Amino acid sequence: MLSKDEYTYRRPRWFVGLFVVLGFATPLLCVVAVAVSEGSWPIGIGGGLLVVLLALLAARFWLKIFIVIDSEGIRWPLTGREVRWDDVESSRVVKILGFDYVRVTTKSGKVRWIALAEPGGRELRRQILARLGLSQ
Repeated sequence: MLSKDEYTYRRPRWFVGLFVVLGFATPLLCVVAVAVSEGSWPIGIGGGLLVVLLALLAARFWLKIFIVIDSEGIRWPLTGREVRWDDVESSRVVKILGFDYVRVTTKSGKVRWIALAEPGGRELRRQILARLGLSQ
C-alpha cells in the first residue's frame, strides 16, 4: 500500500501504445508483404501472430517499468537502482541534446543521472526537483 509520502510514476498508456505501433508496424507489414508475394497463408498468419505476440510482450514490459519516490529516496525497482536522499552530496540540472537530467553525486563519489523528460512526467519532475532542493 502506498504511503501518503510515496509517489509512483508509470509511463502513460498512450506512450506505450505509440511505442508499440511505431515499433511493430513495419515488421508486421513486412510479414504481410512476404506472405502476399509468396502466396502463402501460413507465412502470413504465423508471422503476423508472432509479431503481434512480440508487440504485446513489449507493451507489457514497458507498462511494468515504474519509478518510486518516497521519503528515503528514489528507486527503480525493475533495475534495482536507488538514490537515497541522505546520500546525495550535490545535484544540478543539466541539459543534454535538449533533454533535462539531474546529475547527482553521492557521498561515495558515484554519479547518477536521472531523466526529467519522461513522457507525462510533470509530477515526477516536480517531485525530484523538490526533494533535491533544485528550482525548475
